[in-house]
Amino acid sequence: MSYLFDFSFHNPVSFLLAFIPALFNLALLFHILVFLPRTHFTNIFALLTFAAFFWQINDSLHRVIVGGHAADVWDCILCTAWLFIGPLCLHFSMMYAQVIRSHSSRLYVSLLYVPSFVFLAIYQMHYYEHVFNQVSFWGWVNPHNKNIIDVIQVYWISALVISAVILLFTHTFRIRNNESLKRQSFLITAGIAIPALAGIVTEVVLPTVFGLAPVPLTSTFMSCFSVATVLALKKYKLFGAPELISSEALIDFIPIMVASVSTTGRITYINRAWSEILDSKNKDFIGLHINDVFRPESPEEANDLNNAVTRAVRKNQVQQTESTIITPKGKIDIVSTLTPIKNNNKVEGVLFTSRILTGLKNEYGAKVKEPVLSAGR
Repeated sequence: MSYLFDFSFHNPVSFLLAFIPALFNLALLFHILVFLPRTHFTNIFALLTFAAFFWQINDSLHRVIVGGHAADVWDCILCTAWLFIGPLCLHFSMMYAQVIRSHSSRLYVSLLYVPSFVFLAIYQMHYYEHVFNQVSFWGWVNPHNKNIIDVIQVYWISALVISAVILLFTHTFRIRNNESLKRQSFLITAGIAIPALAGIVTEVVLPTVFGLAPVPLTSTFMSCFSVATVLALKKYKLFGAPELISSEALIDFIPIMVASVSTTGRITYINRAWSEILDSKNKDFIGLHINDVFRPESPEEANDLNNAVTRAVRKNQVQQTESTIITPKGKIDIVSTLTPIKNNNKVEGVLFTSRILTGLKNEYGAKVKEPVLSAGR
């Protein structure tokens, strides 16, 4: 087995082009596991980063290993990374764009991974020959173009990644009221799109369409994903209040009026119970200021509401307010509890839970029938 560790660093530049991004992703993975809250969403993100890291390690080894047989053995050990990067990428994108929620569509999502398990078993059993060629700068490369199963699997991975990129671009384009969320989404989209397109062209199209030697640039371009993710985490609060609330912390269908706002007072989440009271869709309110959504009857009540948000953020204390809210169906007297939303011991926003005190009143002050807050429309 000593041949597996027979390395030659005759081309350190090529090795470092894959190894340094791998170290960067390892640090990112450490940050995710230690500092981010454990949710299904962050777990999928951690697995995606984990796969990217081992893909980069695989490429690093192929650039310094001496023998082609050793390159094949290492590839069989680490092929789980590149075989599962496609379904993980699409799964993460579907959750980020809220096409699916963490508690739903489990069977549907599981089907994403079934082909990768099949391809993994076939590849590791050496059902067909793995052909590795040595390229002067890039070391040992596998063109994946000598067997129909091999060709199918690389195109399957490519199709999943392209679907993820299209989904992310569509999601970014549809964001209207929240400029910070739009920039965050653009970063994530670009971070995935750049290595995806580079990899498909250089490692799939070149060998399978033109018969040329692949250029293993994907692992290097994955550094774009890492940098984009770090910026989204630090500057635009990826996995902050909006993502954690919408994906894990709240159930959209409970008959309680629940909403959340950012530290600047803009709506980041609103549940169906509130949308029925306000007679509009949940997504129409995202990014709007709290006073534009929950319209207090008087300027004094508007100031009290804003001050309660400020106190909840700055003092990290639960606040309670009473106010009369103007809605399309009339006026309601509500009492709201404002609870700071903390992420890694830092307040990221405020959670509102509200209940009606006196029922709806029309513009003349007469009480009208209170709406029924159902579990669905």
